[in-house]
Amino acid sequence: TLSLHDALPICDCTLEEWTEWTPCSVACGTGFQDRAKHVLIPTRGFGKCPKEDGPERFAEQECNTQDCVGDEICIAQQDLVIALDASGSLRAKGYEVVRGLAMNLTTRYKSKYFGIDTIKMGVSLFGNGRLIPLKDGSGTTISSAINLQDLTFDLAAVRTKIKESKFQRGFTNMAQAFSTADKMLSQGGRPSAQSAVMVISDGKFSFKYQTAEKAKELKDKNVIIYMAPITETQDKSLEILKKWASQPWRSEEHTSELQSPITSR
Repeated sequence: TLSLHDALPICDCTLEEWTEWTPCSVACGTGFQDRAKHVLIPTRGFGKCPKEDGPERFAEQECNTQDCVGDEICIAQQDLVIALDASGSLRAKGYEVVRGLAMNLTTRYKSKYFGIDTIKMGVSLFGNGRLIPLKDGSGTTISSAINLQDLTFDLAAVRTKIKESKFQRGFTNMAQAFSTADKMLSQGGRPSAQSAVMVISDGKFSFKYQTAEKAKELKDKNVIIYMAPITETQDKSLEILKKWASQPWRSEEHTSELQSPITSR
């Protein structure tokens, strides 16, 4: 008597050849690039297939290991939304650090290089989270993040909007920040440009499930997520941020004006 296991064919999956190495995640200071093998023919029956992140299907290496000089600029063709955390957990002085970092960061980007359009930037402000009763009395909803600046090539205008932004004191509605960024990219993004969201926060968040779902939705649309938490502690929340960030999650470590470590991407 044959069991179901014996009756079914056992065919392991067939993998494609290695992809090309991805571009290096940074231009200097040691970045990372990876390559992968995708499934060409799926398994049949009780066949097996190597794990997607296992060594048979995924490889990673360091790149651009030379030191940064300090005058580097970004001229990528990218539509970037900077999501600024202004939540109560930061406190007013903490938000001054976030705001100052974001303003300094924008000076490293160039919207035009030798006559070619490069970076287009927008800004969303979150941390204004509050529960709002629905009009029909059926429950509550969460306040939307603020669209501080639509995508634009005018980076001076972006800096001005960041400078004028205010501490919000609410809870960390990061999921709503992702939703606002998604809308900004869909309305003002370019088909030929890479779409990205950079979250600058204190590493804390509310509504873990909703935030994870929205991060996955963005990544499914090929939007790159960079996480730049400003924190002096290494707690479990940072491990969660690594999962929400695009991979590889690390590109380099920076230091803010207050010497707080920032782990990005």
